[in-house]
Amino acid sequence: QFHPEVLHTERGIEILSNFVFGICRCKAEWKMGNYAEAMEKEIKETVKNGHALALVSGGIDSVLACLLAGKALGKRLHAIHMDTGLLRKDESRLVKQSLQKLGIGLEVVDCSQAFLAALADVHEPEEKRKIIGDLFVKAFEAEVGKLGLDIGKTYLVQGTLYTDLIESGKGSGDKADKIKTHHNVASPLIEKLRQEGRVIEPNRDIFKDEVRKLSAMLGIPKGVYSRHPFPGPGLGVRIISNLGYVGDWKKGIEDCRKIAKEHGFEIAVLPVKSVGVQGDARTYRNVAMLTGKQDWKGMRKACERMVKTTRQVNRVVYVLQAEQEIPQRSAERLCQLSLGKEHLDLLREADSIANSVLAESGLYDRVSQMPVVLFPGISRPWVCIRDVATEDFMTARPLEKPGEMPWACLQEMAEKIMASKEIEALGGVEGVCIDITDKPPATIEWE
Repeated sequence: QFHPEVLHTERGIEILSNFVFGICRCKAEWKMGNYAEAMEKEIKETVKNGHALALVSGGIDSVLACLLAGKALGKRLHAIHMDTGLLRKDESRLVKQSLQKLGIGLEVVDCSQAFLAALADVHEPEEKRKIIGDLFVKAFEAEVGKLGLDIGKTYLVQGTLYTDLIESGKGSGDKADKIKTHHNVASPLIEKLRQEGRVIEPNRDIFKDEVRKLSAMLGIPKGVYSRHPFPGPGLGVRIISNLGYVGDWKKGIEDCRKIAKEHGFEIAVLPVKSVGVQGDARTYRNVAMLTGKQDWKGMRKACERMVKTTRQVNRVVYVLQAEQEIPQRSAERLCQLSLGKEHLDLLREADSIANSVLAESGLYDRVSQMPVVLFPGISRPWVCIRDVATEDFMTARPLEKPGEMPWACLQEMAEKIMASKEIEALGGVEGVCIDITDKPPATIEWE
């Protein structure tokens, strides 16, 4: 397939520009400022004399949606931040502080018990996302009741991007494949609200880079709009617990081993599943783990060959630090992770350490997003760091090592995570690795 519209396609934008302006003779009349005005007008016409409730996670998507709705509705907009128990360390406190500076009064609602109870025994990523989406709607309806509003005249405001619609199979025609269900797009209760015309999505026609440009135009501080994205389902999609091999795994593992060896690496194909995207369709395959020398070009070539020529893996990681050798392992030998408080707290600590090192190194703005993921090891979890560069989040690549991301910075993250007393008190980790896979074939988030 050829995708001229994605930024990582060489001269792709030039091809589209020549087609649109040279062949079709179109004019560039669309302006970002006009988009904001059109959205405010649309929100007023939709809500009329009703009210709206904005679910604000603290990420720029929901902040911008809230701000646009607030401009249109004034005091008839109510901003809610839900502590789901799936947030990063100190997230709710930091979100409230940053929005107060924008003049947005925010009510923080603790929903953690309901979310964690519903997700306790759930491992399949699509099921997680749908449950989380439905729980947000139930919490929205509960808050509408507390405010004494008419549920039939109260609208839900959320920060859905065009990217979310595309990946959920909603944004590009009836034949689009679903890559993953975004919690704010295709959960059953969200769909019901959308069919009733009660969902307001001011960002639905724009991408992440355009959200940031519009935010800057509207005076949102850079510290808010340049912050790394965080998924709506939170750490719920960063703790990986669905295990097992896919397909003809014995042949797949052998094929991967041959490729790794040709490039000078040892490999273990893990019975850990991750979501990917190839040929505009969703994949759900295993993760390959490389060990060996810090040869960036070699590991990237091995990764590219494995994901293109085998149907076994869609994601490859490279080990930074481990407490023991990495043997080939079976699903039965791995520890089981869950969305319980202990594993969530452990991941919060690891995420906080990695991002603190990144900020202290002066590299934060060089990275578009850096998910920190927890997945099962033999006796204890592994931590994976995924540093990526992207403009629109439709395609992404890991930062080049050491040119864009020094090995020393990553090594410091790994050492501090492994040595953390807080993490050790929560059971500790078996090792730390980095994700070296492009999007596609691997999505930015693992689930």
